[in-house]
Amino acid sequence: MASIKDALEEVVQDNLSPLKCILLAIPLFYSINIYYDSKSDFSAFYWMGGITFVLLFGFMLKCTSNVKNEEYHVLPSFNIFGLLGSGLKGLIALGPVIAVCSWLGMLGIEQINNYFPEPNTALVFKIIMWLVLGSIILTGYMLYSKNFKISDAYNLKVISQSSMDIMIRIIFMLPGIAIINGLIVGFVTYVLWVFLGIPNPICTFFWCVAGVYNIAIIGHYIAQVDFESIEKND
Repeated sequence: MASIKDALEEVVQDNLSPLKCILLAIPLFYSINIYYDSKSDFSAFYWMGGITFVLLFGFMLKCTSNVKNEEYHVLPSFNIFGLLGSGLKGLIALGPVIAVCSWLGMLGIEQINNYFPEPNTALVFKIIMWLVLGSIILTGYMLYSKNFKISDAYNLKVISQSSMDIMIRIIFMLPGIAIINGLIVGFVTYVLWVFLGIPNPICTFFWCVAGVYNIAIIGHYIAQVDFESIEKND
């Protein structure tokens, strides 16, 4: 069964794991600083934030791919151009399914609001709808991350067979991620708050490093779910 504990251990113990995550945290930290310094002009933030998003998406794709292909390492090498290329190609590959699911989601919100005027009931149906649509996108992500072939992301047979199973497994991932962050990130944040106060640059950079680790852990966990859901069905 997919395990957050296994994902955490393998990511932390991977070769040069702290150095790679610290290096990747730098553009994220820089993007956050640009945002707070932008005031009314956010053009620089949009550029830097966009580049950082593509970089980190490529990083997660590579983590998932390395685990799925049983490479000897989880984290990719710090080749910024390779990560940017992987992230950009991944977004192009998954763009259509993301766009279609987003359109269906917005259409679904309108219909749910019309049929369920009671806010809490409508919220429940919206959450279920977005979980279903998100699982379709995630299944496409898993299929694509094996060999980085765009056509793989649109295997409708596998998506229909596996997406609901994947949705359930990802739901079980969320409490594990929350517990890990609560115990580790929460404790370190508390210590930094006591001695340095919040906000401060050291604490912000620590959160950025923690964010990169979270991305790697999620990428690893997704690969585990792939083995249990997609590979099993194949």
